[in-house]
Amino acid sequence: MHRALFCLLLFVAAPAAAQDDPVAAIGRELDGLGRQGGRESVVRIQARIQQGLPPQLLARAVAALTQINDRNAVGALLELASHRRGAVRAQVAEALGRSSDSRGRTVLAELLDDPDPRVRSAAAVAIGNVGAQGAMDTVIQAAARGVAEAAIALGEHAGPADVPRLLRRLDASTLPALAPALRVLLGRENLPLRSKQAIVAALGQLRDPECERMLREASASLADADPLRPAIDEALSRITAPPEGSAQ
Repeated sequence: MHRALFCLLLFVAAPAAAQDDPVAAIGRELDGLGRQGGRESVVRIQARIQQGLPPQLLARAVAALTQINDRNAVGALLELASHRRGAVRAQVAEALGRSSDSRGRTVLAELLDDPDPRVRSAAAVAIGNVGAQGAMDTVIQAAARGVAEAAIALGEHAGPADVPRLLRRLDASTLPALAPALRVLLGRENLPLRSKQAIVAALGQLRDPECERMLREASASLADADPLRPAIDEALSRITAPPEGSAQ
C-alpha cells in the first residue's frame, strides 16, 4: 500500500518538477531575449553568462546574441571570442561572419591562428563570407602561413580582384600551403578566364614538380577546345624545358 502511494506521488509530482527545471527555464529565457532584442536583452544575457552557464545553455546564449545582431550584441560576442572552450569560440566566429560590424573582422583574423582547428575553420569561412575590402587579404596571409582552413576558404571565396594579391604571395616557400586554394580556383566555373590564366602563368614560372602536377590535373578536366588549355600547355612546356645552359 505504501509503495503504491509513493509511486503515485512521484507520478503526480513529475510534471511540476519538469516545469520547474531551472536549466529549461533559463534556456527559454535566453531564447526569448534573443527574439526580443535590444540593449536590455543583451545586458541580461551577459549577466547570465557571467553567472556561469553549462555548455548547452552557453551555446543558446551565443545564439541569442547572434539573433539580436546589433552593436551591443556584437560587443558581447567579441568578449566571448577568447572563451576557454573551443566550441564557444567557433560559434562566436560563425556569428561574427553574419555581422556587418567592422570590429568582428579583426577578431576573426586573430581566430585564424586559434589552436583549435574547429575555430580556425569557422573563422576562415566567416571572414571569407564577410566580403568587405581587406577581409580576403587576411585569409591570404593565413593560408600562406599554413592555416589549411584558410586555404580552403580562399579557394572557395576569392574573386578576380583577390587573385593578383594571392599570386604576389606565391613562391617556392608558400606553394605547399597555397596549393589547395589554387587547385580549387582553377576548378571554379565562376572564376574568369583571365584570372585562371594568371594562376597558370605563375605556376609555370615556378617550375616546381607540384606545379606540374597541378597543371596536369587541371588539363585533364578540360575539354579539348577549352580556352584555358593553351595557357596550361605553355606553362607545362616552361616547366619541362631543360634549364638554360644545360646539355641537350
